[in-house]
Amino acid sequence: KVFLILFSIYFLVNIPILLNFNGIYWDDWTLVGHSLETLNITFFSAVGYSGYATSYLHYFMINELGIYSYRLFTFILLFLSGWFIFKILSTISIFSLQDRFFITILFLIAPLYSAKIALIDFPYTFYSFFFFLAFLTISSYIYRLNLFVRVMVLIIFFFSFFVNSTFSK
Repeated sequence: KVFLILFSIYFLVNIPILLNFNGIYWDDWTLVGHSLETLNITFFSAVGYSGYATSYLHYFMINELGIYSYRLFTFILLFLSGWFIFKILSTISIFSLQDRFFITILFLIAPLYSAKIALIDFPYTFYSFFFFLAFLTISSYIYRLNLFVRVMVLIIFFFSFFVNSTFSK
């Protein structure tokens, strides 16, 4: 029931993302219509070797899935990140159901970053999803972490840190 309520509120707040089919904004011109080699050079020079992952992600999404896939995946991944936060808070006994609900709603409806609709900002959504997934996994298995789960959590955490902070330099 909580899942449906959270999703309903999130859906109502984020309808504009789903109705924006082909919008290209701000720095998106650096992605659309460029070769993979150009994207690799651009992102490698900006963030180093982790830029290759970002350039391959953008190239695949633009050329194979289309512009709307960014909107759809942003919508889905941000909601799942919010649901992961709800589940993480469920593992902490000091939070009541009402506390978890309102903290999650705040996360879901407050803008994490003001330009989440721009294609260029999709990696922040993508990698933060993996951060919350790893955090959920470790909080769910904290008392029964076997070697395999520990390694998987570390790999997911490592992968989630491929994106540079917007506050660097």
